[in-house]
Amino acid sequence: CKTMPLDHTRAISQTEYDAIWDDAWEQGEIPWQQQGIECRQAIPQQLGQGEERVIELRPGLQILIATSVYRRSLYLDSHFETDEVLLSSFYLAGCRRVINPGIQSEADREEGAGETCLCYLAGARSIEYRPANQPLQTVMISTDFEQLRSFVFAEESPAPLLRPLVQGQSASCFHQSLRLTTAMQPVLRQLLDCPYHGITKRLYLEAKVLELMAMQFYQLTDEPGVEQAPAN
Repeated sequence: CKTMPLDHTRAISQTEYDAIWDDAWEQGEIPWQQQGIECRQAIPQQLGQGEERVIELRPGLQILIATSVYRRSLYLDSHFETDEVLLSSFYLAGCRRVINPGIQSEADREEGAGETCLCYLAGARSIEYRPANQPLQTVMISTDFEQLRSFVFAEESPAPLLRPLVQGQSASCFHQSLRLTTAMQPVLRQLLDCPYHGITKRLYLEAKVLELMAMQFYQLTDEPGVEQAPAN
């Protein structure tokens, strides 16, 4: 996942992408399927194959699992919603290039299997390139600031990068790349293959989410002894 060109000559643009989704909605091709705390939705067949899974653990704490293979490459240009949330992403397959002009760090980057990240991108512009015919799989945890503060007291913020978010101060948008450690891998697999239902599923998945966030926060402290997974 290196030096990926932003080749948009034959790619699906943001306008075309939005139109395909709107048409699929109108045709009833991609209804949400609700089952307990989880909603599933297939991506439009005109784009490719795959699905999105949204799991609402509690207000302000959500999991999004996206799996896809696109028939044509995507060249998308949009803005993040202004919701104040911390995003934790884990890349399990594939690679994409993302540009967020003007953010605090890593404004132009490539995100791929074997990586994870923490980011705060409220209102930021996002230019994204996803290649065709490449399996992509991402697990994203969205935590609003109220939930974040319930996990972390202001006086014990785990890293300077997160301190403004925890303390309720004005914060600049940022993206911080980390490595997917060998300890994270089985937790992600357990999250994806959760065998439970109902309240047991909610409790199980919330425990996995907190475990993953704890390992990310540990990496941010730059403490010794963090076992890194080899690059793919």
